[in-house]
Amino acid sequence: MAVTFNGNTKLIVIDNGVTSLTALDIYSDWKEWVLLTDNAKYVQAFSVLGGDPLPGSRFLGTTIFLENNWRIRPYEGDHSLDIEGNLYDRGGSTPFVSTIGSYNVLITLTVSNLVDTISTGGSSAITNTDIQSIAANSASQVWDKDTGEVNAANSMGTHVKDDLLKKNTWIGLKD
Repeated sequence: MAVTFNGNTKLIVIDNGVTSLTALDIYSDWKEWVLLTDNAKYVQAFSVLGGDPLPGSRFLGTTIFLENNWRIRPYEGDHSLDIEGNLYDRGGSTPFVSTIGSYNVLITLTVSNLVDTISTGGSSAITNTDIQSIAANSASQVWDKDTGEVNAANSMGTHVKDDLLKKNTWIGLKD
C-alpha cells in the first residue's frame, strides 16, 4: 500500500516519499484495507462510476469519488504530488487536506476525458467547425423546408403534411 487509512478521522495519508500514484491505486488500497480485521465498520470512503467494458476490448473511463467527508493528506515534507485519474469529492470540495507541518506541497491532478472524439465512421472525426456548421445550418434546412417538396412515402415530413396539417389534429385539435 502507498497510503495509510484512519477510519476514525476519515483520513487517507499518503506514505512518506510517495510523490506519484493513481486514483485507482488509492481506491484499490482502500478495498484491501476494508477487508483487514474490522475496518468494514467505518463509513464508506469511495464510490466508483465507469469501468464498464466497451466493444473493441476497451473500457469506459473510471471516475472515483471520495464519500462521507473522507480526505487525503500528502506526506509531511516539501514535494510535488502527482495523482493520475478522475478523483473528486462527492460534495464538490477538495479531496485534500493540508499537511500538519508547514510544508510546501504542489498537488497535480491529471484527469482524462471519458470521450475524446466523435467518430464519423471514416478516417476523420467531427471537428468543432463541423459542429458549429451543423448547428447553424441544419435547423433552417429542416424547418424552412417547403412541405410540398416532401414526397417520400412514410416520411415524417409526409406524415406532418398529409396527416397532421390537413386533418387539424396538430396540437390536439380534432376534425
